[in-house]
Amino acid sequence: MPELSIIVPVYNVEKYLIKCIDSILQQTFTDFELILVNDGSTDNCGAICEEYSGKDSRVRVIHQKNHGVSAARNAALVIAQGTYVGFVDGDDWIEPDMFHKMYQAALKEKTDVVICGANYYENNGDFIRSDLVKEKRYDQKQLIKNLYGTPNPLGGTCWNKLFRRSKIGEIRFRENLTMAEDWVYLFECFKRCDSGIQLPVALYNVVERTDSVTRKNEVQAICDIVFGGKLKLLLLLGRAYSKEMERYATDKYLDDCIRYSNVLRDVAKETGQPYRRKVIKMRLQMLKVIPRAYIKRILPGKKIRGYIFEMLKK
Repeated sequence: MPELSIIVPVYNVEKYLIKCIDSILQQTFTDFELILVNDGSTDNCGAICEEYSGKDSRVRVIHQKNHGVSAARNAALVIAQGTYVGFVDGDDWIEPDMFHKMYQAALKEKTDVVICGANYYENNGDFIRSDLVKEKRYDQKQLIKNLYGTPNPLGGTCWNKLFRRSKIGEIRFRENLTMAEDWVYLFECFKRCDSGIQLPVALYNVVERTDSVTRKNEVQAICDIVFGGKLKLLLLLGRAYSKEMERYATDKYLDDCIRYSNVLRDVAKETGQPYRRKVIKMRLQMLKVIPRAYIKRILPGKKIRGYIFEMLKK
């Protein structure tokens, strides 16, 4: 059995896929299986996956109809055999020593989760920023608490983490979610993990695709969150865990409302007046779901509360 299962969901990323797969197969850590899940791609991704499977025995390929990234990851989790599990997105790539460093940290610290920082790049390869973190150790309560905090390496994404499979092997992504699926999955995983460590190095490389199609898809995903009430999962899961986590969940809920609202504002500017009306409608709906009673409790005075709502309306 391999020590590590690396799961890559693949959907219409032909332009990026070869670089992604090469970065995995060229890892200094070699005892792994690579599970590529072709989620109904209409470009050449399926053929690329099969080509690599024929050249390297560590590569396993699943072909399925298009059901989304969560279904693709779940299909791979069913057949994963590694002691540890990691995720890579098909349009990103990783540093040559990523899994060596994370695996060694897992063994040395006897921990269930290892987290690293990330670099961010434009479509054209231009560097944007690095999200670096201090080395830090977490117990289970701290893992969940930090997941609810402001944007940080613990929250929102699976691709910069290595999990002990015996702890999270039965957990699956919620396939009915179009956004925040990583966050909900992480919440469930952290509830079963006893400890974690984050490394002070950026080992994962993210490609931020900002083409018009991606931006429109982003707005649709946010629309699903706002009108479908999926953002409220943050509150529901927090309440189910403890009163303390409910408070952290509400912090996260408010933070996400503001963040999504700012994204919609930017998209409205980029796409012009015809699209702007839809965005404004979505922003007004977003104001309705923010827990005002909570804002009054945590923000001192009408002036600061007014500033928050004015910022949302811009």
